[in-house]
Amino acid sequence: FDLLDILDKPVKVIFITGSDSHAIRAFRYSAIDYLLKPVDPKELVEAVRRAQTDVALDDDRLDIYRSSLKDIERVPDRIALHTSDKIHFIDISDIMRCMADGNYTRFYLKGSTSLLVAKTLKEYDRLLSGANFLRVHQSHLVNMKSVREYIKSDGGYLVMQDGAKIPVSTRKKTDVLDSFDNIPHA
Repeated sequence: FDLLDILDKPVKVIFITGSDSHAIRAFRYSAIDYLLKPVDPKELVEAVRRAQTDVALDDDRLDIYRSSLKDIERVPDRIALHTSDKIHFIDISDIMRCMADGNYTRFYLKGSTSLLVAKTLKEYDRLLSGANFLRVHQSHLVNMKSVREYIKSDGGYLVMQDGAKIPVSTRKKTDVLDSFDNIPHA
């Protein structure tokens, strides 16, 4: 019981003991079974079988949970950006980059348009990270599909399709370079 108290995750346990005095406490720990000594081999085999079935069910539940998380984490095709005078409905693919501007975020869109939105870059980083956006600097979130070049000199920076030069922080350099591994190159 001391060991079960220390563990921070629930575990599958079959209790084998010479006394039934701890049975209630054992089942509070979600015991698979509670066998009294001398152990009947058939009961032990059945308890182990139940534990295996329970573990298999947990694996199935975990797969279902992972699958549902993928659905939840799916990034939308469009986003609503609230500016001071309008709500703009923008295709995610039209966003080239985002830049922090205090507690605001400036979106740079294809076609040389920009929008100032009253939410932080951190919020958009969470929302767009699954859509090939990468935080390359404290103040910059970029659509990696809009990157034209990576310049290695001057600490490293990205040149975007619109010609903008985006600094890459030292901490983010590895992430940026790793993201290029998915792009075929010769």
